[in-house]
Amino acid sequence: ALAGLAVDYLIMAFAGALWLLFLGRVLAGVAGSTWAVANAYVADIADEESRAKSFGIVSAAGAAGLILGPAIGGLLGAVDVRTPFYAAAALTAANVVYGYFVLPETLTPENRRPFEWRRANPLGGLAHVRRYPLIVGILSAFFLMHMANQSLAHIWAFYVKEKFDWNTLQTGVSITFYAITVAVAQGALTGPVVKRFGERRAILFGLISGFCGFVMLATAGVGWLLYVAMIIGACAGFVTPSMQSLMTRAAPANAQGELQGAITSTLAITVITGPLLMTQLFSAFTDDVGVYFAGAPFFLSALIFVATAVLFFSVAGRRHGKPANEDQPQSGAGCATGPVDDAGVENAAALRGRAR
Repeated sequence: ALAGLAVDYLIMAFAGALWLLFLGRVLAGVAGSTWAVANAYVADIADEESRAKSFGIVSAAGAAGLILGPAIGGLLGAVDVRTPFYAAAALTAANVVYGYFVLPETLTPENRRPFEWRRANPLGGLAHVRRYPLIVGILSAFFLMHMANQSLAHIWAFYVKEKFDWNTLQTGVSITFYAITVAVAQGALTGPVVKRFGERRAILFGLISGFCGFVMLATAGVGWLLYVAMIIGACAGFVTPSMQSLMTRAAPANAQGELQGAITSTLAITVITGPLLMTQLFSAFTDDVGVYFAGAPFFLSALIFVATAVLFFSVAGRRHGKPANEDQPQSGAGCATGPVDDAGVENAAALRGRAR
């Protein structure tokens, strides 16, 4: 995946026609499984107690990239318009070398299974997780939450310009501030919060915080309140790593990569559909017809967070068995773990022992 991305950056660096840029993007999409594999790697190496913290660190690294990447790209772009792509290709190629020669393999032979083309596609991966009711429920809640977050990704610049007449600098500073708060919440706070309260309570607190943050964003009358809303809403960053932790716990050891692929596909669906929904809603409530409410997309996001909480806790309180590896007999392999919380989940070693 990283090698394909490096080639994509080189194509964009040398491109002399627009169609070559599209070709490079297609190649990057085909090889775009870096996040899925990275999260599967985390699922392999992290124990039950530290898994949510580890997912939070990975997410925080992505948020840090959103902070540093545009700044570095802007500086290099001042040298030459193609320089940022050369630098990105070199950095990605360095990751390839590091991953191949230094990073150890984590998927043990007994947890591997034969490759199947019918499962090597987004729909196949999503269809396969239907075997695990808990994963289906949490993944559905995961979808709703990230659909709500699309309002931040695609409406923010329009909203602050429309309502507060912010210039480019003010908009950029606010985006950077939000990225920093999310990085701190996911990278530094997720681990201690989950360790102290458990995943379910961390998710509940995150969803409540996200709801309050979106309501404040939708109704803020002065610009500085947006920063308060971002600080409060950043605690919603607990939700993604905590949900990922619960889903990996509900999947067998030899299906972690497929699970992470299904999660990535779910995110991709929200990225495709979310902008269409949020931009049309913003347009409908900021034109000269009907009710004017520029914060309508954020208010919808707040309502979606409520739906996310209802859906998640309707499935998270049920009893679900821990599955064995898919190539092993399922009879007697599962063990009831009780409601999904730290106090009700047996440790990984015991689960693997029962599966064997």
